[in-house]
Amino acid sequence: MKKWKTNSWKNYPVKHIPEYPDKKELDMVLGKLKNFPPL
Repeated sequence: MKKWKTNSWKNYPVKHIPEYPDKKELDMVLGKLKNFPPL
């Protein structure tokens, strides 16, 4: 089993592409999520 990394999801093929019109807000939310414990 490979070691999990926070950005490992980026290695998978894209099945759908959501639109995030506000990149600044997206970066803010991703920054908050980074601080939460893993599921």
